[in-house]
Amino acid sequence: MAGSLEFRTRAAELLSAQLGGVLFYDAGDAFDGFANLRPKQDAGVGIRMLFPQADRIVFRVDWGFPLTRGYRTFPGAAYFTFGQAFPMPGVTPPNVTTTDLTK
Repeated sequence: MAGSLEFRTRAAELLSAQLGGVLFYDAGDAFDGFANLRPKQDAGVGIRMLFPQADRIVFRVDWGFPLTRGYRTFPGAAYFTFGQAFPMPGVTPPNVTTTDLTK
């Protein structure tokens, strides 16, 4: 079970790329039965850089800090990736080979 919350800033133009910031909070646990649920929590900051020339791929850098007792990773942990944390909804175009045109 996992949950995430992000607050994103408005993007600013930087040499044709778009740069924005984010504050986030995450909680989750892998458990066997709800009686064993012990959620771990973290919070942090991040940067999002969007490159429109590369098919709108987002470069993400996050720096998180554990909030749960017993987890000490000073000065936190960094995470680098390409892609959105939350996928953008999209519309799938109709496909002639799979769409029933008689309806």
